[in-house]
Amino acid sequence: MAAGVMAGSDAEGDCRITVVPAKSPRIEVKAKAQSLVAPGIQTVVEKTLAQYGSPSLAVSVEDFGALDYVLAARTETSIREALALEAIPPGRPIQRTATESDRPRRSRLYAPGNNPRLLAGIEIHGADCVLLDLEDSVPLSEKPAARILVKHLLAAVAFPKEVWVRINGLDSG
Repeated sequence: MAAGVMAGSDAEGDCRITVVPAKSPRIEVKAKAQSLVAPGIQTVVEKTLAQYGSPSLAVSVEDFGALDYVLAARTETSIREALALEAIPPGRPIQRTATESDRPRRSRLYAPGNNPRLLAGIEIHGADCVLLDLEDSVPLSEKPAARILVKHLLAAVAFPKEVWVRINGLDSG
């Protein structure tokens, strides 16, 4: 197990999650509106820990306005790195309305999959197709965390039209 792992940033709409080994699971939350948001953040972190069998980790959360799916993604990224896990376990099934592949589209909205601030509210812009980019717009060092962030975004948001995820070749990891 790694000594200590951090995921996320102090950017608006993000959070910084630090995970270290502990004798028993422990969660500490720091936020501007502590009394308002700490209980909800605690719940998101507890649920994410439970998906991994509630390992003995101390989780420290610094919140900068992150939405629940960002908190879950950053927590999962830290846990996975701390436990040296390789495969991403499947999330809950995602239900999407099928579209005709040859339907004309008047607009496409591209968003880098590693930036929570740009992903927040992306579904409300009215684009015919939203493209979540995990390829060129995401630095190589951020790709694993971006994949988890996009997984949580897809599970949390009901996109009104089409949503695509642009990925690197399968042989690239």
